[in-house]
Amino acid sequence: MKSNEFQFSEKCIARLLLGVGVLALISIVFGGLIFSLLWPLIIVVPGLPFLYFASIAEGKDRDNAWLAVPGGLITGTGLMMFAQNLTGHWESWAYAWTLYFVILGAAFVYAAPRNGDEDTATVGRYFIFFGTLGFMGLGLFFELFIFDTFGFVGKVMIAGLMIALGWWLMNREDLGQLDKPKRKNTLEDFEGNVAQFQQTSNQVRQKARVVAGNDGEIVSIEKQPK
Repeated sequence: MKSNEFQFSEKCIARLLLGVGVLALISIVFGGLIFSLLWPLIIVVPGLPFLYFASIAEGKDRDNAWLAVPGGLITGTGLMMFAQNLTGHWESWAYAWTLYFVILGAAFVYAAPRNGDEDTATVGRYFIFFGTLGFMGLGLFFELFIFDTFGFVGKVMIAGLMIALGWWLMNREDLGQLDKPKRKNTLEDFEGNVAQFQQTSNQVRQKARVVAGNDGEIVSIEKQPK
């Protein structure tokens, strides 16, 4: 068993060396341009073995699912730097760091249930939610007011969109009620209310004669003495 695990580790290291060597060769042959674009992948590659072992964690090896934490953080860092390197927008680190909460939360949500730890999975969901909110909120703030990415028209449009979204969130329940058709009172509704009243009241008894139309809608209710 140990011999098989050792051979498997050797294969992973061999593939890692092979990938780095290929990137180095491409950079040497085609000049520094490709390397200058793809160098963040050097950070991505070391995180991939962690993610692989986390993905196959089952049975007695289920604790290996927690390798998703370092694997996600390392790989996520490389991917964020890759995107920033392509765009040249390195100042986005001012708010991109909030994505670490999203990555960490996703790793918790993945690993915790496999180890019977639902509480940590719940914490992970909160990390994802608040990390996403932080990324969106800080991203809009820095891009709109600090980096001036969108210009005057873009600022007006985004501000209007935020106002409309906030208004909708505050009033979505009322708007939903407007869409629902009003339900007519029927004979069955009234009889159900009378039955419930008779079961809960020990002192009052009453009889009601209900006159209903052809469509079941209540026309009149006449209360009769006992």
